[in-house]
Amino acid sequence: MTVTVLEEKQKQMRERHAKHSRTGRPLTQSQPLVPDLQRLLRRRIQAHLLLERGLSFAQVAIEVKTSVEALRLWHDKGRPLL
Repeated sequence: MTVTVLEEKQKQMRERHAKHSRTGRPLTQSQPLVPDLQRLLRRRIQAHLLLERGLSFAQVAIEVKTSVEALRLWHDKGRPLL
């Protein structure tokens, strides 16, 4: 049985995706997006609550593992963090 170069490349791609996937299944276009958005929302909500409690930008940045510049951008543009 002969395997074409294309089939071999596709097999390698599937194996590489399966190795990097958390579920062991090949990645689809939408899979990585949802956890990233959930993580971002959690961090923004947490940052918003900590700022409301009176913590400084530096303390909040350390707590939510982001930069002070990012927090100031969110806050200075008048956008709610949520």
